[in-house]
Amino acid sequence: MRTTGRRATACSTMGNGTWTAEMIPAKITPPAVRVRQPAGGRVRFGPGKMTSMGNCADLVVAFNGQVPNERLLKDASGGGTVILLENKEAADPGEQIRDMYNSAVEGFGSRGLIVHEPVVHEACLEFVHDPSRRCWARLQRRRTGAGIRRRV
Repeated sequence: MRTTGRRATACSTMGNGTWTAEMIPAKITPPAVRVRQPAGGRVRFGPGKMTSMGNCADLVVAFNGQVPNERLLKDASGGGTVILLENKEAADPGEQIRDMYNSAVEGFGSRGLIVHEPVVHEACLEFVHDPSRRCWARLQRRRTGAGIRRRV
């Protein structure tokens, strides 16, 4: 969570509030589409004091459908919220997981959420053997010109 610490420092330097909560480490994969067992971390930035998951989010970044479902259960995402949902589960070998993913995406759309499905896993495979480990930091370094070693 070093990157999160840097973002929190930058946020507080600008006079904004920040709130983070770490969950299960990224190496531990939770069962697919289980709402009550999210993995990853939650980070919020805002113009004042931040204390919890907050009210309505304008943007949700998710590697599976768990986080958006959890936010919907807590009425923390409303119409017009943009969800960047990684579509790895859409091509899962298990038919049940694919069906659950597709029904979750349809459910988000029916609630007025705007779903975008970036192909994060395949994009990360261009740079690392195991995309579940620090792929975001590496891709960010590449975009900012800090350099990245391409693994083959």
